Amino acid sequence: MLSRGESLLASAAAPLAGLLIIAAGAIGWWAVRHHHEHVHQLADQSAGVTAELAARSLDDLIAQDKQSLLRATLAELVTSAGLAGARLIDDQGNILESFESPDVLAADTGAIAAPLRRTLDGARVSLEIDPAEFPDTSADQAIVGMGAIGGVSLLAGLFTYRAMRRKLRAIGAVQDALLAAHEGVTDPELLAVDARFGTAAVAWNALLDRASRTAHDAGPAAAESSAIDALAVGACDALWTGVIVVDRLAKVRYLNGACSTLLSVKRDESLGVEIQNVIKDEHVLAAIREGAKAGKLAKPRLTFELERGGPDPAGRGVLRLTLRSLREEAGAVLVVIEDVTQQRVAEESRSSFVAQVTHELRTPLTNVRLYLETLHDEGETDPSVRAKCINVIGQETRRLERVVQDMLSVSEIEAGSFKLHVDDVRTDEIFEELKNDYTAQAQDREIRLVFDLAPKLPVLQADRDKVSLALHNLVGNALKYTPVGGEVRVKAEEADGLLTVHVTDNGIGIKEDEHELIFEKFYRAKDQRINSIVGSGLGLALARQVIRMHNGDITVQSQLNKGSTFTLTVPLAPGATPAGLTKAAA
Repeated sequence: MLSRGESLLASAAAPLAGLLIIAAGAIGWWAVRHHHEHVHQLADQSAGVTAELAARSLDDLIAQDKQSLLRATLAELVTSAGLAGARLIDDQGNILESFESPDVLAADTGAIAAPLRRTLDGARVSLEIDPAEFPDTSADQAIVGMGAIGGVSLLAGLFTYRAMRRKLRAIGAVQDALLAAHEGVTDPELLAVDARFGTAAVAWNALLDRASRTAHDAGPAAAESSAIDALAVGACDALWTGVIVVDRLAKVRYLNGACSTLLSVKRDESLGVEIQNVIKDEHVLAAIREGAKAGKLAKPRLTFELERGGPDPAGRGVLRLTLRSLREEAGAVLVVIEDVTQQRVAEESRSSFVAQVTHELRTPLTNVRLYLETLHDEGETDPSVRAKCINVIGQETRRLERVVQDMLSVSEIEAGSFKLHVDDVRTDEIFEELKNDYTAQAQDREIRLVFDLAPKLPVLQADRDKVSLALHNLVGNALKYTPVGGEVRVKAEEADGLLTVHVTDNGIGIKEDEHELIFEKFYRAKDQRINSIVGSGLGLALARQVIRMHNGDITVQSQLNKGSTFTLTVPLAPGATPAGLTKAAA
């Protein structure tokens, strides 16, 4: 096992040492083999020259007929040349003369033959010599020398390795620590390096110490920051307004649940896609693209209003899109989406209310002015004209008073200051006022107005003006929406501590899905037949509001083209909630 810090150097030194050993062995083997071949080649060449020279000497002896000296010549040749042996053989392979040296071994290269020019006893003769096998000490010396050089080189390499190890072990130890950290080790003590390795080890340990202290100090802050980020995302998801974050590439980075509902898109499928897949309006897309290209929007705040369509009328409306640049990332845009449908409806209703109230004020004021002029011109001479003018002026004045009272009541409701002033209220007086106020109007429109009252009507503990306002609105609406020749019946009765008033007409009626909507402020039924009828859309809303403040309620039963019945129920004593009332009224 290698100690920490040696793996880097050992991984490089071991293969290098192996390559050096293999290279040295291969070079030595090749050199020795080449040397052996060269020595044998020189020996063979020397033996061949010796054989040629000896053959010439033997030719001379045969020519001088000194055959007796042939054996002695062979012996002298073997001894002087250091051969293993020499012999004369005929062409049949028979040995004629030979001499072998007992102390010399023959070489394994084989005998060398040299033919004689002379014949001996009529036969062709050749000289064969056996070269001696002698030790090649130079090759052994070369092997020993190369081995010595290799050993010295290895020792030098070892010393070099030890020297380099001292210098590079810090780098190797740091590398081992980095690999351990990559594998998941986080303990600073396990990642630390021995300071004896040098300045690099000391610097590494200092870096580890700083990182550990920073992580320890930043731990709570980082956890708190992460918790705050999660809380911020949760808060955005809980918003009732849509929120979209678009990055500089015009892709959706974030989209909350309200946005997916308002734009009718799937949240999971919209993240990471191009913004044109979520918002279709070209003006909004152009502003976002220009902001991404320029790094910020053309203005600090851009506002667009879009019509939200759909097959379901309930899903239609108006959306307001507000665009702002994000400082954290150049080109990123925050899109806030609000559903302003109700706001637009309220604004339109208020505009319509102002126009209708102006018309309602103008009509009685015009009548008052005309009848005053008539009273001034003809009243002094004709008592009947004077009485009629005074009566009409009184009716129109009360009408103006009711219109103004409705407007004041709306202001009080919106300001939260709409209060009751409870006192004894004689209901018979209120119904008498209703007769006086609406009989002439009913006669003018040829409508039969019937009051079906109990012989003795109770005394209420209530706010007289508020109860009178509610009854006037019910009777006035019945006359307003009943055609010529129709009938309006007002029936009042007392039972179980309740005063119940039914206002029934045989007018145009109300659709079933609008029975509750007509009690909302500024709402008017969608029937085209009422477009020419002046109304503020406040009467029924105010009537139900004031009666519910008395712990009572107003309900409606109606059929289209058959008529309607509005039922007002109010307890006789203040603060009581009789069992017959609805939960909403209570």
